[in-house]
Amino acid sequence: EKKGDYHTAIIYYSKALRIQEKNGDDISNTLTELGIAYQNLHEFDLALNYHSRALCIRKSAHTTDQTLVASNLIGIANTYWGKHNLTEALNYAQQAVALNESIETGNELNLSTNLAILANIYHSCGNDQEALELATRALALLERCAPSDSPVVASFLNNLGTIQISAGLFSDAQLSFARALTICEKCLPKGHPNRVVMESNIERITKMEQNNHQNLFSRLWKFSLKTLLS
Repeated sequence: EKKGDYHTAIIYYSKALRIQEKNGDDISNTLTELGIAYQNLHEFDLALNYHSRALCIRKSAHTTDQTLVASNLIGIANTYWGKHNLTEALNYAQQAVALNESIETGNELNLSTNLAILANIYHSCGNDQEALELATRALALLERCAPSDSPVVASFLNNLGTIQISAGLFSDAQLSFARALTICEKCLPKGHPNRVVMESNIERITKMEQNNHQNLFSRLWKFSLKTLLS
């Protein structure tokens, strides 16, 4: 699954699920992994089914590790987001964040990931102010628990930059993308898909910044000319 071969992962998880069901074992972890695999294949109905089954089992068993429950809540949020049901996506993502916030220590990575997903959902809803606050908080939390050159940090910076563009904060977005690219240049080979995305984002924001300055100059020039002619 870590290599991105989700079809093969599903075959093995499905076999494991049948064995666990036959033996009467706890199947919630396997159901969750199946949900994640189907989600990555954009088969959202199947992903929703597996995450919902896992969530039901964990709630019924009064699972003590609340991060496991939160993982299913955020999984369900992701599937609804993929299905463009933003109301339900927000509902489940907010539940996941609240649950992870209730865990006092050692949960920064889970909470930061949930906050980043919630930020992206708000961004999809067009609420960039809320998205910006959440994405900024997510990055700050992640930087407390992850190495500064982690590809995950680059991913969070990329998400933040995308939201900053939507909010019209081009200079801030340029800084976020530049930081993300610097990390990718250290840990990813040239031509790697993630590195290519970062390079494309830098080119994109640079052009947007140039166009923004040109448009501003044009508006100022027209105003000055109009003043002179009046």
